[in-house]
Amino acid sequence: MSRPRPPLLTAALAAALARLARLLAWTWRWSLHGKEPVDAALAEGPLVYAFWHGAQLPLALAHADQGVVGLASRSEDGALLAAVIGRLGYGVARGSSSRSGVTALRVCQRILTEDRRSGGPGRGRPRGPRHRAAAGAAALARQTRAPIACVGVRCPGALHLGSWDRFCLPLPFTRIELHYSLISVPPEAVPSVETLRVAVQDRLLALTGPEIRAARSP
Repeated sequence: MSRPRPPLLTAALAAALARLARLLAWTWRWSLHGKEPVDAALAEGPLVYAFWHGAQLPLALAHADQGVVGLASRSEDGALLAAVIGRLGYGVARGSSSRSGVTALRVCQRILTEDRRSGGPGRGRPRGPRHRAAAGAAALARQTRAPIACVGVRCPGALHLGSWDRFCLPLPFTRIELHYSLISVPPEAVPSVETLRVAVQDRLLALTGPEIRAARSP
């Protein structure tokens, strides 16, 4: 069994990774599409962001320092992730949809009732399948009636790592397009979690660039 990572090492790694990420993002050329309805919804109240696993890096940097709350698992890797996104200006909720999903969902519900926007619930150690939406964001939106902001990434100039989610690593000075689409939850006829989940999945597939959809999992 490996020894736990010392807290000071976690803090040092987080500081270095956050600084490197911000430097990399400074070189990127951003193009945002369809964000106006999302901004208008945010002016009215909190919302839930939904996106594909693997697109975390460009999305985390695009929404840095905007009061978004992300969910990180309670694992050692989750502690490092929490420290990194904390340095990117995010609030952090700790939980895991794979081991303590009810707790994670309740944390996100509390965040939304405090009028803060939330990233979609994550997992402790996600396993896929790739590009199949989990139910977390849909369940959260259904219970809170918060709209879901689906965000797709298009980035031809990116490397895709060998992880199950084909993690997207945009190269320096590349162009990144973010495409937004809002899904509202009607209060008078609330759809089922599965209906919302499928709607999120279909919307994300439509928003995501073909170069990312075509990147094959190992």
